[in-house]
Amino acid sequence: MTEILNKFKTDDLTTYLEFCKKFIDFDVEEASSIATNTIKYYKGSKSNRDLLRYGQEIENKWYQSLEEGTPDYDLYNDNYFVIEIWSCWVVYSRRYIKLLKGLELPKINSVIDLGNGIGYTTGALKQVFKDADVYGTNMEGTLQFDIASKLGEDWNFKMLPEPNIQSDLIFASEYFEHIEEPIKHLQNVLDVCKPKALVIANSFGSKSMGHFDEYIYNGEKIQNKKIGRLFNKTLRNNNYKQLKTGFWNNRPTVWVKNETLTKS
Repeated sequence: MTEILNKFKTDDLTTYLEFCKKFIDFDVEEASSIATNTIKYYKGSKSNRDLLRYGQEIENKWYQSLEEGTPDYDLYNDNYFVIEIWSCWVVYSRRYIKLLKGLELPKINSVIDLGNGIGYTTGALKQVFKDADVYGTNMEGTLQFDIASKLGEDWNFKMLPEPNIQSDLIFASEYFEHIEEPIKHLQNVLDVCKPKALVIANSFGSKSMGHFDEYIYNGEKIQNKKIGRLFNKTLRNNNYKQLKTGFWNNRPTVWVKNETLTKS
């Protein structure tokens, strides 16, 4: 198994796309160009946005469906989404996992990677927590679940259709924004998984495919920019404390169950 967290190389993208092509049919060269420009855009190159028209069309279709009151979840089945997953992995979640190496966390014997895409983050978590049982979650029967399940065979992690077992660590990068009732789901994760620690990177206020303009909390619609405060309040009400990490822009946030702080 290669060291997933090594510096990203162009060949890594080609390998990824060739692997995905076993499951879906697309032009690898075209997909590589889209992925490269998406990564540059996420890193701050605004000029590259003009080269991402297909992604913009999917994003616009998503927000149009929200206006009509019927979220179009078919976007997750679009071939383009495996490119979006790769780009987020390279720019965001890969860095978040590397940061975990310097943290003082409670003893971690099990990890769940929520909404793990096609499994690269899950494989990387297995490399960081070598002795832990590592799981990824995704919707069963989807392309992402099938691809991640195959990678799990090679990278020694298992897939779950939902977070339905106890786990010491919950990792959630760009995940809760895709759920219309994120706080209700968070509470369920806390109740079922009973984690000692959570590593979370939310961006509720940003516009992106799969994100909502409004979220539902206790039966009421809440503006996306206000949901983050309620999210953090829920963690505190469940006796979690946010660690002072010094990470840039406070991403990811790291929360640890209070009684575990002296038992690591």
